[in-house]
Amino acid sequence: AMRSTPGVKAPRAVIVMTPIPETTAPPYAILATAAPRAGATDEADSEFARRSIGVVRSFLDALTRGDDVAARAEIDPSARHDLGEKAFADSRLKIAGVDAHGSGDSATVNVDLETSRGEYFEQFLVRRTATGAPLIVERTYIKP
Repeated sequence: AMRSTPGVKAPRAVIVMTPIPETTAPPYAILATAAPRAGATDEADSEFARRSIGVVRSFLDALTRGDDVAARAEIDPSARHDLGEKAFADSRLKIAGVDAHGSGDSATVNVDLETSRGEYFEQFLVRRTATGAPLIVERTYIKP
């Protein structure tokens, strides 16, 4: 129990309210969450093939956003860097189907695309890097 002395006021409790700072995700976390997720039409026959689909989807998503830097980040630096897909990969690009087949170190990813310029088929060769990450080493596309 608190004792009070006549004529002396008890000290008031002071509550300091400090706003919680808004947290900002680091750039790599933002990129990771922006990457497209596996779709219902994805078919993969191995874990590496499934991971390869993720890299291909990330590449195509970057192209649809017009982000050449992010698209090139998914390609082996020793591979060709032209982004010829930009001729048809716009914001209306839709992945109609994906299937990937591969072993522990490489996979072939086949993608059916629907775009504002018509349908396209693109094939990607993906290899495992020394760090274990999948990286696109070859790409070929056609308009059937």
